[in-house]
Amino acid sequence: MLLASAGDLDRAVGLLEGAVATYRERVGPADPLTLATANTLAGAYLAVGRSGEAVALYGETLAAREAVLGAHHRDTLATRNNLARAYAATGRLEAALALHRGTLAAREQTLGPSDPDTLTSRNDLAVAYREAGQTDLAVKLLEQTLAARERVLGAAHPDTLTTGNDLAVAYRAAGRLEDAIVRHAAVLADRVRVLGADHPDTLASWADLGTAYRAAGRLRPAIACHRQALAARERVLGPDHPETLASRNSLATALEQRGRLKAAVALYRSTLADCVRVLGEESPLTGAVRSNVDRAVAGRRRQKVRRALAGGAVGLGVPGCVVGLALFALGTAVEEAEAAAAATRVVAPPTLAGRAPFTADEELMRAAAAERDALLATPDVRQAVVALYGTPETDLVYVKAIVVPIYFPEDELALLYDSRATVDGVDPGPLGGAASCGTEVVDTAAGPATVASCRWADHGSTGQILWLNESVEAARSQFLTLRGLIENRDA
Repeated sequence: MLLASAGDLDRAVGLLEGAVATYRERVGPADPLTLATANTLAGAYLAVGRSGEAVALYGETLAAREAVLGAHHRDTLATRNNLARAYAATGRLEAALALHRGTLAAREQTLGPSDPDTLTSRNDLAVAYREAGQTDLAVKLLEQTLAARERVLGAAHPDTLTTGNDLAVAYRAAGRLEDAIVRHAAVLADRVRVLGADHPDTLASWADLGTAYRAAGRLRPAIACHRQALAARERVLGPDHPETLASRNSLATALEQRGRLKAAVALYRSTLADCVRVLGEESPLTGAVRSNVDRAVAGRRRQKVRRALAGGAVGLGVPGCVVGLALFALGTAVEEAEAAAAATRVVAPPTLAGRAPFTADEELMRAAAAERDALLATPDVRQAVVALYGTPETDLVYVKAIVVPIYFPEDELALLYDSRATVDGVDPGPLGGAASCGTEVVDTAAGPATVASCRWADHGSTGQILWLNESVEAARSQFLTLRGLIENRDA
């Protein structure tokens, strides 16, 4: 997996797929070389987030190795252990635990309790316990495995350091944060010395130490560690590697917790765009970052209100009467936003200016429903609509709108765009607020696509309309009509 270690995971997958196809044709699907390469390909699938394909290929390889090599052959047991890892990656924790237990028992019987493969099974079972929330079992088994690996392999062996790192993660999950920080720092120092500063495991230690600091509320060192991990991963693994994207998300989270919400929102949004492009909408990391965007945007909105209400103008020597007037005006804006949200409704109309709802793609419909549910789970959101109209070949239109109190509509509108958008202000129409139209870049299965877009934000709602087959001029001309069909306000 040299290419995968260098960050070129997609190329590694392609080469391995070609190798498996060649070996199946030339030496047969049951040849040990074919099965070994298939096992490696399944690991590459897991590394790039294609967990379902990893499970399928590991299962196929396991069945073949059992038939060819026998159930207790070392290679067969290795594939069993890998399949258990893949089960855990797809959230099938009970299946993972059962398979890990069975593999450990078989390795202890066949290879002995101190064999390196047996110790790997013990380590992986402990990690599965942690992922299943059984932290006490995880900590106990990892402490035992660490002692065994130090005795059998030595304290500086990479596998021993892996167990030390996993133990630190388990300490963190169990709430033993200082123990976690001390252990992570020790493993990091050892990995730098043994593996080198740019080894992927060393970079993982930087990220894990940052996460432990963040969990303990020590945000300055957390941010420093996450910046170090991100810079190194971008250099060593590349900007699109899944671990690099995870580091960007972790840094944004630390910035958010420190109250630097503007920077956090910007980093979350750029990370989300790249996660969608690289990993797809179904990736757990994509879903996590999307939720983080929504939370940070809501927090940014509340932060603005808190800062204004804190009366910071007093410290600038502004007369008390002016501060009072400013707070009165802000209080009025808050009341106006709450009243507007209570009076506003967003709907998915039966038709959209002659366009029928688009329902032909079930996967797209599920994605729209999931996005609507995520919006409804966002703090302060009262209603949410996500819908598509028309047909992809001629006039497909995407609609998203939420009812939510917005104290500063113009600022909110500016926060909705990422750096790839090119927009200008337009007349918001009788519903008021602020609006803009132009182009945005959206990430599709075929790659980034530039589409016509209009958005609005008023005191009670915000919304977006995307036209996949229209010009910006056509979008501007339709905007007010379509907004009036989507947003309604009580008299």
